[in-house]
Amino acid sequence: MIRLLSVLVAIVLFFIWLAPDNHTSIEHTPRVLPIAASLATPIQKEAQNTQPFQIKEYTLQPKAEIHLAARLLGKERYRLGRESDLSPMDLALGWGAMANPQVTEQIQISQSGRWFHWKTDKLPIPRREIERNAANMHIIPANQTVEKQLSRIEEGDIIQLSGQLVDIQSQDGYFWRTSMSREDIGAGACEIIYTTQLDIVPASSYN
Repeated sequence: MIRLLSVLVAIVLFFIWLAPDNHTSIEHTPRVLPIAASLATPIQKEAQNTQPFQIKEYTLQPKAEIHLAARLLGKERYRLGRESDLSPMDLALGWGAMANPQVTEQIQISQSGRWFHWKTDKLPIPRREIERNAANMHIIPANQTVEKQLSRIEEGDIIQLSGQLVDIQSQDGYFWRTSMSREDIGAGACEIIYTTQLDIVPASSYN
């Protein structure tokens, strides 16, 4: 009799454990995508070659090397303004928590006037984490391969990018300065990247 009661108790406890209320915390825990965890802050190194070089009437001064893997949050093509003479496109990129679509789907992202804008009704992660893990980058394609890749990439793609952070000036006094930090915000916080390599990472590499 005691053995039968033990079996019945075990069965009851098993079905209580299966009840939906006991699994709420599991069902509602956001799935952390492996790629989001692997996309760390861009790597910035001292420039090996700091010799200025010329494109059109502009002098580009290398400031540092930069290498990154990030999720494309948006891209915007520009045709007006002197900046577009060299940089026809801006990429809004996210890494770390901002590479996770379960975070970014709660944030409205837009680009205009060479700026990257975001807003949300409720912060899915701390504001400072958003600011540190996303940036608007002005892309100067170094070759036709990069130009073609710029036209191919789409929002949500994971990309790898390498190049040089550069300051730009011309003899008539025009000057455009790159950001040198991923920590800054506001005016002057965008990176200007002379981009030598741009690749789309195959999904099989991070699934």
